[in-house]
Amino acid sequence: MKALLSFLAGNDVLIKQIREGKTEAAIRKSWKPALDKFRKMRKKYLLHKDF
Repeated sequence: MKALLSFLAGNDVLIKQIREGKTEAAIRKSWKPALDKFRKMRKKYLLHKDF
């Protein structure tokens, strides 16, 4: 099961956060820097207004 979750999440960081007892809000907050970077990079390739 661990291998499947790691595969779906892309790495084992999510499993580590769950084992450490992090809340859903804390886990989502940890994704924000990478998501912001991704959104900034993809913005120049969008053909329509982002939502």
